[in-house]
Amino acid sequence: MVENPEVLFGGTTQLLALIEMIYASVHDPTLWPAILDRIGVAAQGRQTFMFTQTSDPALPSALISTSTDPEALTQFIDYYAAINIIAEPADAVFRDGDIRYSHWVIADDELERSEFYNDFFKPFDMHYSYGVKIPLPQQPSIYISSQRSKLEAPFADREGHVLKVLMPHIARAFDIHHRYRCLNAHINAVATALETMDHAIMGLNEEGKVVLSNRPADEIARTSDALHLVNGSLSSPDLQQDQHLQNLISGAVQTRQILGVAPGGSILLRSPSGRSPLQFTVSPCPTPFGQGRNRIVAIVMLHDPEQVPMSRAEILRSLYALTPTEARLADMLFQGKNIVEAAEALRTTQETARFHSKRILAKTSTHRQAELIRLMASLPGSRTA
Repeated sequence: MVENPEVLFGGTTQLLALIEMIYASVHDPTLWPAILDRIGVAAQGRQTFMFTQTSDPALPSALISTSTDPEALTQFIDYYAAINIIAEPADAVFRDGDIRYSHWVIADDELERSEFYNDFFKPFDMHYSYGVKIPLPQQPSIYISSQRSKLEAPFADREGHVLKVLMPHIARAFDIHHRYRCLNAHINAVATALETMDHAIMGLNEEGKVVLSNRPADEIARTSDALHLVNGSLSSPDLQQDQHLQNLISGAVQTRQILGVAPGGSILLRSPSGRSPLQFTVSPCPTPFGQGRNRIVAIVMLHDPEQVPMSRAEILRSLYALTPTEARLADMLFQGKNIVEAAEALRTTQETARFHSKRILAKTSTHRQAELIRLMASLPGSRTA
């Protein structure tokens, strides 16, 4: 007769603690050996294995309880997995999600005649085995199994109930872990793309706090006296401007939360030190992304007119075969310098600078400096020329 779940795990408190640990493994995969220990204790198994088939470097594809000899896992992966006499008949009899019992698919005398048993199971005092293949959405199944000695009874319904109780929680934890991985990969890709932009970009969460920013934004937050960033909150030192700024931010955030209809807006933030005003624009995020506190619902774009644009020299040399001098000159024109200023910076004559300028236009198939600037603005920048 199957016991109540609480009894199997030593009480309600122990069962809830184990379930909590399983969900905590979403962010801390190092908890799995301890989780497998508790599963092994509840199932009265001497060894417990888990195979995940994951590509996540933070989560090994094979894990064992701390009570399991690591050498058993090493030998299984290196050789005995390929001659596992139990796996194939178990796959034929049991579906994913069914509790699998080794003695249901192979007789003791057949098992004991095999190389798998005599050279692997027996030296590690393993005879009976049971486990489950847990199906996961959009991922390979994971497999958990426990083994015990021949001196003990085969695994039965009582032990099967241990895995049945935990299976939905394990599946859910792995699904959440996978979703977080995909989400983080997406956010990292966005953050990487933002680094190629001259404009400073910030992502705001549902509280209107900054949870994502690129390096130009970080630089403005660090050096600007027109905009302050404290504990994730943006503000202006000018009280009147700050009220306008907060209205723009809250309006954009509430629009994505379907609590308002404000489209966002722009404001010039004056600098107390007399520098050029900082251009600030906030808009609702067309497609919010992220989870929880890091869910981005609004985008802030900043532009400091005094900020030097990122270099396009390297990509111009790659795409249009510009010489190093031509690439440097193109960068200077992109930064707003005229030929006279560029020639002085390059320590050359104006005639030579004009000659290089004409070669740049010819190589890039542009006819005027304005076309060249428009082309360069469309290219990703880098922070090293």
